[in-house]
Amino acid sequence: MHRLIQCQTWPAQWAGSDYGYNCSQIVLESSIVLQGFDGVSADQVWELNKDVVIPDVSIILLADDNLLAERLQQRDALSDFEKRMTPRQEIEGYRAAVDFLEDKGFRHLFFQNNTEDDLEKSIGNVFDLIMSTIG
Repeated sequence: MHRLIQCQTWPAQWAGSDYGYNCSQIVLESSIVLQGFDGVSADQVWELNKDVVIPDVSIILLADDNLLAERLQQRDALSDFEKRMTPRQEIEGYRAAVDFLEDKGFRHLFFQNNTEDDLEKSIGNVFDLIMSTIG
């Protein structure tokens, strides 16, 4: 959590301005997905993290489950969760986590990450979002 809190407070202090922003490194979303796969409820994960500053927006990059499976096969090593969880289960877990957190006031944007063009478009959309937020 220390890194998340640093990310949330440091930029506004560093910039010396009246506005600030915060960001999430998908701490809660991934916690809900991964801990949920081990049988921990979203409510339990939330209870442990409910004092976190809600980010202005959380960005979720998704790809088709077949493409994710191909990408995983190309890796030299997989995490325990990657070995036990199918890409479809992970995608469904993230969608459920987003639904849960949006009820808590979180805002999410989804972007596809199937191709380099998708990724380039997503980066442009994120840039536009940041620029519209900071003026």
